[in-house]
Amino acid sequence: AEVRSNGTYATGEDEAAIAGALCAVRAEGRSVGELGDALSGHSRLAWMAVDTAAWDALARRIGVPLYRAWNPAAVRADSVRTHAPIGFSDVDTAVHLARTYVAAGFDRLKIRVGAPDPSADVARVCAIRQAVAPDVEFILDANGGWTYDTAAAGIEALAGMGVAWIEQPVMAESDLRALCMPYLGGATLAQVLDAVRDLPPARRT
Repeated sequence: AEVRSNGTYATGEDEAAIAGALCAVRAEGRSVGELGDALSGHSRLAWMAVDTAAWDALARRIGVPLYRAWNPAAVRADSVRTHAPIGFSDVDTAVHLARTYVAAGFDRLKIRVGAPDPSADVARVCAIRQAVAPDVEFILDANGGWTYDTAAAGIEALAGMGVAWIEQPVMAESDLRALCMPYLGGATLAQVLDAVRDLPPARRT
C-alpha cells in the first residue's frame, strides 16, 4: 500500500518502474544484502519490498512473530498505540473522518500535509483541531512536500494545535537549513539527529 500510494510522488518510481527493477536484477546466488546493493541503484522501493519480504520469510522460517525476529528478547505487548490516517481532502471530509476515528476510539490522528498552498494545510488542521477533543494528538506528514520557507511558516502557524511532530517537512537533501529549523517541541532536527546518534544501536530503529 505504501508503494502504491506514495511511490510515484515521493520517489518518482511508479509500480512499473519497481517491477522493472525487480526483473532486471538477478537474485540467484546473491545474499539479501548483495541483492539490496544491486537493487538500490535501480529502485529504492524495490529494495524496500525485498527487504520487507526477507524479514517476513525469516520470521516464518524460524516460527516466530516478526518483532521476535528483530529482537529475540522482545516482550509482547497487549496493545500498541497507533493512529488513524487523514489524507489530502477538503475540510469537510477531513473533519468528518476525524470525528469518525475519534468516536471509534483513536486518540492520535496522522494528517497529511504538504499541499502546494500551505495555508490550505493550516486551515484543515485547524478545522480538525476545533472538531475533536483537545487531548487528541496530531501527527503531520508532509512527505517532503514543503520548502524550507513554507515549512517554517506552517510550523509557526500550527503552534498550539496539539501537534506532536511533523514527519518529513522538507526533502532531506533539498535544503540543509532544515537541520537548524526549530520544530514544535523546541528542538532542531540537528539536535534530534544527535540524540538518535547517541542511542545504543539496538534502539535506533
